[in-house]
Amino acid sequence: MVSQKLKKGFTTGACAAVAAKAAAQMLLRQEAVTSISLILQGEEKHFRILEPVFTAENASCYIIKDAGDDPDITNGAHIRASVSWREDNSVRLRAGEGVGRVTKKGLPVAVGEPAINPVPRQMITEAVREVIGYQQGLDILLSIPGGEKLAKKTFNPRLGIEGGLSIIGTTGIVEPMSTSAWIKTLEMECSVMAANGNRHWIGVPGNHGRDFAAGKLQLPVEKMLKFGNFPDTLLEQAEEHKAEVLLLVGHIAKMVKIAGGIFHLHSKVADGRLEILTAALVKCQAPYDLLEKVVNANTVEEAASIICQQGPPDFFDRLSYMITEKAVRRTGEAVQVGTVIFSYEEGILGKCPQAAHILQSSWR
Repeated sequence: MVSQKLKKGFTTGACAAVAAKAAAQMLLRQEAVTSISLILQGEEKHFRILEPVFTAENASCYIIKDAGDDPDITNGAHIRASVSWREDNSVRLRAGEGVGRVTKKGLPVAVGEPAINPVPRQMITEAVREVIGYQQGLDILLSIPGGEKLAKKTFNPRLGIEGGLSIIGTTGIVEPMSTSAWIKTLEMECSVMAANGNRHWIGVPGNHGRDFAAGKLQLPVEKMLKFGNFPDTLLEQAEEHKAEVLLLVGHIAKMVKIAGGIFHLHSKVADGRLEILTAALVKCQAPYDLLEKVVNANTVEEAASIICQQGPPDFFDRLSYMITEKAVRRTGEAVQVGTVIFSYEEGILGKCPQAAHILQSSWR
């Protein structure tokens, strides 16, 4: 059993949406706001608003990011929003102090744009629309004082995000990533899965994998186990609980590490993702110019797109098979394992023969 339940936190995207919503409400109603709520994952969450300032033309405030028990570098950061009316009815986001700007291709945001990912952009826009409706428009300036210094401790400079942090998040909620707690929780979930007679499991790294598996592949959510950075724990548990089938479904940026024999997926422990892709292309006798493009790509997503356009047609099926081979060894070949990998831009990239068989037989 897990001895202590870890406290969840909030993403920078959720914090930006909260601050923007509060500032929009002050601008519209011309009164100070000291607390405001936002619906996240179907639950109403309440936030304290700090330094509320407003005039007839603009309003601003900030909230302090609470990352819960997750060792998040942005925990305690001040996420500030300043809003002003536009002459049209659009909502425009701008990067202020400490918020980065995209300078390289391969990210889900265009070059030159503020480093605010698509889901937070939508979250921020919907939060202010809830206040001002659709007949009026706002300019929203987001800033994170000290963000440029914090960003130097992240992968942002390498990714071509300059000037500060990214505003990210997919659900608004930060799931604590304590190693021991995550592993214990995963072990308990595997035990429950087995105790309920489920012998066909689906392993996903996180929410992206879960949503892709449920949406694109139409797989049952109740069979899914989120393994986070610990596929080795899931594989060991599958063997221990005598699971018959384990289908791994994940984004290539996570799954490619397994192809290289890396079973702790946190970026602080090991990376080498572009190098693993390049080595796999060498096995396929890919031309040198393609190898050079891939190893020098800005992100794994960008590398995947390059390979889709210029690489061997069956490359990602082969890569999926490599992942499966490495995973099977972790179970002592006691579990039938299959792998499906995807990217955001290309969708399904590849699946091994075992995965194709599992998809046809296990949940149909």
